[in-house]
Amino acid sequence: TRHGQVIDTTFANIRLANGTNLSIGQDITARKRTEEALRASEERFRALSERAPIGIITSEVGLRIGYINDFLAELVGLPTEQLLGTGWMQVVDPEHLETVCSCLQDALAGNPVETPARLITHSGDERWVTIRAVPIHAPDSPAAFLGTIEDVTDRRHFEQLLSWQASHDPLTRLPNRARLIEEIGVATADGSD
Repeated sequence: TRHGQVIDTTFANIRLANGTNLSIGQDITARKRTEEALRASEERFRALSERAPIGIITSEVGLRIGYINDFLAELVGLPTEQLLGTGWMQVVDPEHLETVCSCLQDALAGNPVETPARLITHSGDERWVTIRAVPIHAPDSPAAFLGTIEDVTDRRHFEQLLSWQASHDPLTRLPNRARLIEEIGVATADGSD
């Protein structure tokens, strides 16, 4: 500009019937800045999600997954490429797959969701997780979601251990008095021996 400001432009040249050229220019500075801001935001998201100690996924269309971070791939023991698209379904325990899919469909419908699920790793181990997903709304894009997958296996085992310890004698490993009274109450309420 005459004030020394640099602007991004695009030009179209049109040759008129009389042989003269007509040039039309458009200021695209704002669009370029928006694109640069979006690119920077995407880079920040990738940097954060690649180093996060939790599984992170984003959908592309429907239940097809377009992004999975390395943590989740390592958790289930498969390369990221095998989990993209609908490949992630192979690691969800078949007993939990319908619930997980239904939950993610709710996220696509615009509702934040959370559900526990069991994953089966490539080596056959079970990992308990909490899946959380929130809808993503973007203009001119299909419904999508952003999700996290938190490994709660150790916490679940610890809770089971605490529950067992609360109802069993640590020395004999037999049910303790509280557990005995509970079982007597259940047996007498049922009328069984």
